Amino acid sequence: MKVFAKTCLVAAIGLVSTSASAIKITEWGYINEAGFYNYVDSAGNTSGITASGDSAGGNTSILPGGSLDTELAWGIPTNPNNGNPIVGPQSALLIDSPQSSAASGSNVVTDSGDWTVGTAMLHENFPISGDSLSTTQLIDGLSLQPQAFDFEGTSVALPVLPFGSAPTLNFNILFKETNNNLVNNYVNGVRSGKTPDGNPCEYTGLTNGEGVNVNGCADIFLFTGADQAGEELDFIVTDDGIEFSTTFMLPDFNDMGFDEYEYTATTRLSGLSLTLFDDCAGLTDGVDCVGFLTPENGISTLFADFQITARRVSEPATIAIFGLTLLGLASRRRRA
Repeated sequence: MKVFAKTCLVAAIGLVSTSASAIKITEWGYINEAGFYNYVDSAGNTSGITASGDSAGGNTSILPGGSLDTELAWGIPTNPNNGNPIVGPQSALLIDSPQSSAASGSNVVTDSGDWTVGTAMLHENFPISGDSLSTTQLIDGLSLQPQAFDFEGTSVALPVLPFGSAPTLNFNILFKETNNNLVNNYVNGVRSGKTPDGNPCEYTGLTNGEGVNVNGCADIFLFTGADQAGEELDFIVTDDGIEFSTTFMLPDFNDMGFDEYEYTATTRLSGLSLTLFDDCAGLTDGVDCVGFLTPENGISTLFADFQITARRVSEPATIAIFGLTLLGLASRRRRA
């Protein structure tokens, strides 16, 4: 950071009393980036999956291992229309990455209650044969840039500061490509709508052709999530979807009180039929997971929005996990 920026930062923060001060960041610039890795097809290989895309969108990636794939496609398109020469596309998963304040033109405002658009996931679910997706992992990273802080109820702009990484999330995803063949038996003149084993479609309790299974038994994604420390995420069901949260703190700068607030980044998933499962077989034993149902022969979107809230802590944190270079600036200032 240039000397001018350092001087501006000190001047801005100097508005706050150095005694018993606590600085709350009120606005953040952001970059949200996500991508797939460690994908496996139903035959236990990777050959049945075509991966493509760039989670960073041609920019420098904020993810720990660099840019990842944003599209996974699989299957041999089939012709479901009895001779119709038009054959549909493959099935695929896509991540709309990256999202940023630079692109949207707006910042995240702390405690506003508003949701910011994050990296949504699309499932293109079309009739296929051959190998399908079995499992994959997804990394979702959020990088934040403090842009303003609160001074006696007024938001004061900060000079240009570097971005730092809030907790990165890692999701394990198990995909279930369901069987859509109907048995040819009738009950009181009506086709049963059950799968070949005589049961309703998996996970829904509904027959093939009913509800979310209107175009065939809906596919399902089961997944668990963990933060960068490996701690499992706790999923909370709300009227608008499913939410989960992670916390982070800023390092202090010249004992000004940056570390006297704890921030919570909450993600909300919505847009699909969501279900909580007590046990997520195939991912982790005995761990709760979330299931998302996606109708056949169409494109479904799982929206991922986020917001940031702040809480004053009783004592300054001894460990700051938000990797800003403000701490480095303070060190250089003391050595001067």
